[in-house]
Amino acid sequence: MLALLAAAIVIPLTGLVATSAQAATPLSLRDPVKREIAQEIITSAENSHLNWYDYYDYIEDIDDGRGYTGGIVGFTSGTHDMLVLVENYTKKYPNNPLAKYIPALRNVDGTESHAGLGTAFETAWKAEGKKPEFQRAQRDETKVQYFDPSVNLAISDKLGPLGQFAYYDAAVVHGFDGLEDIRTQAKKKATTPASGGNETTYLNAFLDARVVEMKKEAAHEDVSRIENAQRVWLNAGNLNLNTPLSWSVYGDPFSIPTDPTPRWPNDDGTTPTPTPTPTSTPTSTPTQNPGTATLISKNKPVTTSSSEGSGFEGAKAVDGNATSRWSSVEGVDPQWIRIDLGAGSKVDKVVLKWEAAYASKYRVEVSADGTTWTTLATEAAGNGGTDEFTNLNGTGRYLRIYGTARGTSYGYSLFEVEAYTLTSGGTPTATPTPTPTPTQTSTPTPTPTPTSTANPAATLISKNKPATTSSVESAEFDGAKAVDGNATSRWSSVEGVDPQWIRIDLGDGAKVNKVVLKWEAAYASKYRIELSADGTTWTTLATEAAGNGATDEFTGLNGTGRYLRIYGTARGTAYGYSLFEVEAYGTAGSTPNPGTGFTVVAAGDIAGQGCTTRGKKVTGEFPSDCKHFETFDRAQAINPVFYITLGDMQYDDAKASDFSTVYAKSWGTVKGNTWPIPGNHETYDDYDNLDPKAYRDYFGNRATPQGKMYYSYDYSNWHFIALDSNTFTDQAQLNWLAADLASNTKQCVVAYMHHPAFSSGDHGNEPASQPVWKMLANANVELVLSGHDHDYERFNAMNASGAASSSGTVQIVSGLGGHEMRDFGNTKANSAKRINTAYGVSKLDFTDTSVTHSFVDIGGTVLDTNTITCH
Repeated sequence: MLALLAAAIVIPLTGLVATSAQAATPLSLRDPVKREIAQEIITSAENSHLNWYDYYDYIEDIDDGRGYTGGIVGFTSGTHDMLVLVENYTKKYPNNPLAKYIPALRNVDGTESHAGLGTAFETAWKAEGKKPEFQRAQRDETKVQYFDPSVNLAISDKLGPLGQFAYYDAAVVHGFDGLEDIRTQAKKKATTPASGGNETTYLNAFLDARVVEMKKEAAHEDVSRIENAQRVWLNAGNLNLNTPLSWSVYGDPFSIPTDPTPRWPNDDGTTPTPTPTPTSTPTSTPTQNPGTATLISKNKPVTTSSSEGSGFEGAKAVDGNATSRWSSVEGVDPQWIRIDLGAGSKVDKVVLKWEAAYASKYRVEVSADGTTWTTLATEAAGNGGTDEFTNLNGTGRYLRIYGTARGTSYGYSLFEVEAYTLTSGGTPTATPTPTPTPTQTSTPTPTPTPTSTANPAATLISKNKPATTSSVESAEFDGAKAVDGNATSRWSSVEGVDPQWIRIDLGDGAKVNKVVLKWEAAYASKYRIELSADGTTWTTLATEAAGNGATDEFTGLNGTGRYLRIYGTARGTAYGYSLFEVEAYGTAGSTPNPGTGFTVVAAGDIAGQGCTTRGKKVTGEFPSDCKHFETFDRAQAINPVFYITLGDMQYDDAKASDFSTVYAKSWGTVKGNTWPIPGNHETYDDYDNLDPKAYRDYFGNRATPQGKMYYSYDYSNWHFIALDSNTFTDQAQLNWLAADLASNTKQCVVAYMHHPAFSSGDHGNEPASQPVWKMLANANVELVLSGHDHDYERFNAMNASGAASSSGTVQIVSGLGGHEMRDFGNTKANSAKRINTAYGVSKLDFTDTSVTHSFVDIGGTVLDTNTITCH
């Protein structure tokens, strides 16, 4: 938590719109410069300095009733986050000097006491604060607990950098739950921009609510950090948090006259690079004489910022195949590809062969250590095709192509990255470099041609029919709003991602002869109108290649099927896709048949260490009830089509020997028919790196069917998403999830991850899972399964913010797979059923349109059941 320090701030404001190299991407506090500004402002209030990076070792009691305050954002011993920081640090570095203070931190949590801590603890903290490992742990905890959840929430509310900072600052001081409470109060007074409100009006209401919340604590009754800072910027219209900024805190003057140099390292460990100043590209460059250059990049190790999916990995850009390619996720800047050429490699020439999704702005860089980068070449007006850079004269181990602005609405895609070194004495000669020319493709003609001629005989058949979408911007913009007949309500997808779609169930055998689309300002420039009998195989009824919003009307369609889908492939704006109404006319179909059912069994937290004998408990350092034999008996008796395991399948540190001697005797007998995910105990196999190697080795391709420990698959009308919650701080997984949700064509979705977003159990709500929960809920996922807490708990349907919503997503914790039971803590909101008295499994009975979940104990008794209908 950030301890209170008042800020009296006076800011001259100029230029209310900041420039950014992120093409068609709204401003975000994640921009390295904006993040640096935010961190410096916070540190001015916390430590009376701007150099936040010098305060990893800071610790003292500032008499605010929260015990010790320490580190870069003021973690406190009395408000849980210091405990979580040290616990997570100790998981990765078990013998660190702070580890022995964990029992004392647990005892003083929620108080201002120093019992068991004192001077020795302060000394240990200061020493660890000098170490890069503990510095990284502080940054990670800040990111997971405060920065990412608050910025994601602000972006979902369509707030700019100032609003994102206001949320971040509130989360640091009050916790993320406190931020959500403040937001709830603000929404009673004003409407968020995402719901059509005015940004300034809403932020004033938010700051009002924040002031009320701060004054509830004596230590926070001075609210100048809001009134003399954030409110001043807001009243001046500086919604983008632009420099220059100047202010004073407790009489000490501060200023940020120009954009500062970013100091917060990137997630990949590299030094952040500010948006480069565009440089002109010469019309001719020196190129080596033929026969003097040797290709040194082919089949070398490659790392990327992200990939679009399986088949588009970075290795495809160095395989020498002119048709394979690396492709990043769509709609996100920046992106990069890095090639390990070997230590001391000399780079004289680089050739980039772009696919149609090219970079308009990028840098060619080289590095000896992967941290400090030297720019060899800059492109400020790329147009695709082939780019060739010669006479580079660079030396290093790593070559990186760092894209800062996309040339299309998609991502970055390269057929080949070729790096050459000059191996003989050819003399460079100046030769003109051809202007790169992208491959041209024919523009499809809309079929049939949109017409404004109405068909008076047509009957509206889509109103209030079930609607499914690839995603939603927030709970207020779900798919049902596009078929409710209300001209002001709307469906809106997440922003900045292609493709997106909305699907409407018209009933079996519906006949469609006309479709009318009424777009909001966020329209599709390219899209298809499709029809399907089964939701899998689609027939195109019409295409639009040059959409410009407003109302599009298609007549003479003559299609028959159950599902109508509007499938957007290119956005017309930087935002998402938004439709006031989708109107289908023709003859309605019949009520859908629920379809043929199937059953799946799921469980987590299964086999204790040493549990090799049925009916014999294990005591000692790692006690266990050893009920994994009995839970598997029940699972097998249910006879599912496949099994799902929810992590922590093997305790305590999930070694290969434990998997083979314990888990293998029960649940392991069906590992070939199991779709698993790792839990935190699987990562303890390689404790130093938190790498679940034994888990991957034991489950083989089942652990990484798509190359990663997160993946998805389809069965019948259901899409299953398996997530690795140990790595939710990895942006690549979040990018993959966004793309997977966007490309899913099944009506119904189940996701599962080890760490629950919400739990009344021993571990409580998991901050790292909150952003993922929001993505899943906004995408109308039906059910999310988790383990981690050794109990069973079912929550009522909730929206992305965790509030009750009849059209929301259900979460179930199913962690009674056999290891041990634990007590519940404070009951969380929307918790509907809690069990910690019987081991058992989750039985999932699926139809094409619903799933009935039952918790069945080892004796066969159903202790809880509920049915979820697909969105």
